[in-house]
Amino acid sequence: MTEYVKNGDSWAKAREGYELTLNMQIKVTSMMSNWIGGAFINRDKKVDPNGRLSVQVVPAETHRDALNFVIESTFRDEA
Repeated sequence: MTEYVKNGDSWAKAREGYELTLNMQIKVTSMMSNWIGGAFINRDKKVDPNGRLSVQVVPAETHRDALNFVIESTFRDEA
């Protein structure tokens, strides 16, 4: 941090960089947290060939991956 802000410069530069990084982390974590416990909504019609169910549960592996991402990038000091 001390190398990022030159002697005589304001610490505001470091704060802006920290806030930018934190905001990016919050956005990504928020997106990934939506995948936990979610479902896919399909707009297929009943008569469509290869039609899918209107609501499909997100696979368990995707839930686990999303949860691990949130834990690793949010609740650890290193993040």
